[in-house]
Amino acid sequence: MSWEVHIDWQGKTHLMGRLHAAGQGLAVSVEIRVPAAKRILREVFTAVSAWRRTAGRLGLKAATLDAYASAFDHARMDEARRLLAK
Repeated sequence: MSWEVHIDWQGKTHLMGRLHAAGQGLAVSVEIRVPAAKRILREVFTAVSAWRRTAGRLGLKAATLDAYASAFDHARMDEARRLLAK
């Protein structure tokens, strides 16, 4: 089973994504143009890059920061940095 998500904007209908259901699983595909995708990536990258400063301002201890580090400091951040540099 599959559903498509459309929005009507400025007099045109735009396909935004698809939702697929197969057996027990569910998959979503989203179609975003490159400029919009880069804006979203930059916003998320900026927020995630500042996680240690934000956590420090909130008073989290160093041991707690170390426990969370693998969720934020990894190869995907390097990949995002390279994509944003293009």
